[in-house]
Amino acid sequence: MSGDDFYELASKLSSGQTPAEMRSAISRAYYSAFHNASELLESIGITLPKGPECHTKVRQILDQSGDSELTTANSKLYDLRRDRNDADYKLSLEKFDKKPCAIANLRIASDIIACIKARLPKPERTEMHDALRKYAKDCLRLTVT
Repeated sequence: MSGDDFYELASKLSSGQTPAEMRSAISRAYYSAFHNASELLESIGITLPKGPECHTKVRQILDQSGDSELTTANSKLYDLRRDRNDADYKLSLEKFDKKPCAIANLRIASDIIACIKARLPKPERTEMHDALRKYAKDCLRLTVT
């Protein structure tokens, strides 16, 4: 199981017709991007906490990359999380019942995932990875191997 599996499910759900399918697609789109981001950080030796604080820690770490494209993707990840929370908990907000909102969230998730996958460990990325690792260890007090 990987974040990409959530993206595939979100895509299938967005082809449905019901508000529940659209809201679920929005939720799964966020989790597809979030898990890809988590996988990147874990691939460079950062042990993320379990539980709800993980979402904040992932964003805090990514914000320290010094990579403008990754910083933009991280900001979009925040927006996706906000939409996911609203789609899951604010049932009176009808915009999340609509297909265009689900499709827009899928596109954003796809952009985030592409950005993250381009930054998986490679020799030319070690400086950025070292900065992420240092911040996670020194500032957030996470385990880094």
